[in-house]
Amino acid sequence: MWDALKIRNNLTKTIAKKIALVLFVLAITLVTVGCAPKPVESIDTPTTANTSVSPEPKPAPVPPVETKSPRELELEEFLEKAPEIPGLTKSISENKIVYNNEQGEYSGYYVEKAFLNGEQTDGVTLSATIVQSITKDNSIQKNEGYLPIPVDPSEDQVISIDFMPSIQIFANTNNFGVISVTTNKPINLTNFYLGSREIVEIRYSKEKGVNLPALVTKETSQNTILDGDYIGNIGVFLEEGNFYRLPTNPNFTSTCGDVLGEFDNQILLMKSMRDYTQKEESLYLYQTDILTIENSLIFLMANENR
Repeated sequence: MWDALKIRNNLTKTIAKKIALVLFVLAITLVTVGCAPKPVESIDTPTTANTSVSPEPKPAPVPPVETKSPRELELEEFLEKAPEIPGLTKSISENKIVYNNEQGEYSGYYVEKAFLNGEQTDGVTLSATIVQSITKDNSIQKNEGYLPIPVDPSEDQVISIDFMPSIQIFANTNNFGVISVTTNKPINLTNFYLGSREIVEIRYSKEKGVNLPALVTKETSQNTILDGDYIGNIGVFLEEGNFYRLPTNPNFTSTCGDVLGEFDNQILLMKSMRDYTQKEESLYLYQTDILTIENSLIFLMANENR
């Protein structure tokens, strides 16, 4: 009996060993299979044509917005407003509107503000050459206007022009017309006589005990004005303020546009010849005699400022 049990026990041990060996081999196989690298599948890459790709266009840069100062905008308005003058071009230069001739030479400037009979207007200050040309053309074409305002306004200078039909001289009333020129600060008086004239300084009185300076042509002082010399018998008479004259000698020769002196308040322009043997109409001075262009007053620039 014990021998039978012994044989069975040995058989069991043998079977157990075989099972253990099988399990060991199986475990090794599983480990080996699990750790083995998986095959890499090939990736088919699509073939593309060798064509260049244009980059997307960049948006155009936006230019900066130009901002102008109030003065720049004002000058542009004045440039549009300033009158057109034959033979001259206008432009903005050195903070004002200037005029140049066909050769590019400086010939005048725009006067932004002036007053005519209390109403605001504007004007143009022109060289003597241009003024004489306009005056000559007006005479040929029978246009009104031959007398430029004989002052050269500076910046911020306010000039007031007033036409007075009459003026009181002593007990008499002069009804021949007077043009008053008033300034708010000293200003150059320029020679408005065409060409070259001999000028005489005289004294005149409007009331007893008051003697004021005046400038007239030699022909006026001698009462020998020729027919058609519309401007030759117009004199310059100081009304208010002070008058400083250059040169100081009482008789001198002067060319149109020369500086005759300086005044700081008011002068009067009126015809001074009293030759009543001629037509009385030759003594009249009218508002329409004032030289204008496109309703802008014409001032006479000093030759030294050209």
